[in-house]
Amino acid sequence: DNISLAYAISIHKSQGSEFDIVVIPIIAGARMILTRNLIYTAVTRAKNMVVLVGDKQNLRRMINNNYTAVRLTMLEEFIKQNDNQIKDMFE
Repeated sequence: DNISLAYAISIHKSQGSEFDIVVIPIIAGARMILTRNLIYTAVTRAKNMVVLVGDKQNLRRMINNNYTAVRLTMLEEFIKQNDNQIKDMFE
């Protein structure tokens, strides 16, 4: 009686959302993906309860893994270019 139907979504897809209860499978996988930031994001989605299911050693690996990918977005260049275009419009 205490269980209701739910659907699984990825941690990435859940960003910006909150749920009453979050169940997180802790599995082995690629080091680049299973990071401290990912487990933090997953845990902070829960309003009331977090349930971690899996191996403590894999959780320990995730917590100790502070890998961050370098993102090559060129965002800074686009902003500078846009600023220069706006300045040119008012000169």
